[in-house]
Amino acid sequence: MSRTVMCAAPDYLDRHGRPSHPRELADHALLLRPAAAGSSQTLSLRRDAADSDGSAGHVHRFDPGVRAALSSSNTHLSYAGALAGLGVCCLPSFVIEDALLESALERVLPQWSLPARTVWLCMLSSKAASSAVWLTHEYLLAMFGASDGDPWLNSENANG
Repeated sequence: MSRTVMCAAPDYLDRHGRPSHPRELADHALLLRPAAAGSSQTLSLRRDAADSDGSAGHVHRFDPGVRAALSSSNTHLSYAGALAGLGVCCLPSFVIEDALLESALERVLPQWSLPARTVWLCMLSSKAASSAVWLTHEYLLAMFGASDGDPWLNSENANG
């Protein structure tokens, strides 16, 4: 599993402020994937921990509409835009882990979470797979298949 993490460059957040609630995203430039044809681009953020009003588990839906400063299905382009300080993006943890650890990116609304992504390993049938493919399969299962947590955020959780 890989969590989708909302993040931005610290200098962007210094210039535009750090939102404390999803409704404040309306004041920010967003770097988002385009919505699929006929579907909404609504972001559903779930409150992870209770705050002073006890709102753990609360879901806030935010429709960025035409406010997206950059709309691209290319993850690398969104990542580069975030590093350049163009706005707030939502990217998989395995893409942004190093940038978070190096403080090149900072989590936005860390007490809120976006839906996680399932990470799949695809390969040809077991009869056609080489020993190198099987060794890779076994390695990936040993590294990432042992828990339900997000292995790419473990190091961040240990440091923060």
